[in-house]
Amino acid sequence: MIHGILSLSGNAPHQGTEEEAVVCVVPFNMMVEAAILSKGTVTLFTRAEKYENTTLCIKDWITLANSRHVDRIERPANVRVVTPR
Repeated sequence: MIHGILSLSGNAPHQGTEEEAVVCVVPFNMMVEAAILSKGTVTLFTRAEKYENTTLCIKDWITLANSRHVDRIERPANVRVVTPR
């Protein structure tokens, strides 16, 4: 659950960062949005008339897909890691 929205995402076998998709469902109004990344293009399926009105679930997934998931693997420059002693 992201921002109170149910999400399901995945990729084609062995094609993460190349062929991926997400479905986001807003429980309180049953709005459903989906996005597919294929051949470098994200196709968004939504009833929102403007990108700005899509869910944060979709926007966050698009940001992650467009970064090719680098921030999941490499520490971003502005992240400081503190470990307890």
